[in-house]
Amino acid sequence: MNQATGKPSRAQLLTLLDQQIAAMESVLSCLKTERDALENRNIDQLLDITEQKNASLVAANQIDQQRRALTGPGRNAGQDGHDSEILNRERKLGSLVETCREQNNANGLMIRWQSRRVDNTLRLLRGDRGDSVVYSPNGEPGQRANSQTLLTSA
Repeated sequence: MNQATGKPSRAQLLTLLDQQIAAMESVLSCLKTERDALENRNIDQLLDITEQKNASLVAANQIDQQRRALTGPGRNAGQDGHDSEILNRERKLGSLVETCREQNNANGLMIRWQSRRVDNTLRLLRGDRGDSVVYSPNGEPGQRANSQTLLTSA
């Protein structure tokens, strides 16, 4: 921090922004690998990449906290001036964060779809055809007729 003006050092801000960009690029790379692991149903790769993704997210968050501590609460590094390098890095970081959010949402949809598929398969194997439960006039669940179990535990 510049002692005379009380403003953060430009070099410190640029360094922190570069570090945060690198960390978010690592997160994005992990999210893309995660997508591939989900598509290929590769559990081992999925477990490994989840650890890497979490480590990259922790690093990005720590760097963000350092940057916010340096610039002060509620301020962005580029607010005080028109430093194009800082503004460009902030834009790049914002774009990376948004891309990561979109990729994470897409991966989440894939996980939910695969989970529903597994649940439906398990219900089918247990003999649950997915018919709605019949209720008695007083609201008590009734018994389903013709329910058969296709698979039992050994």
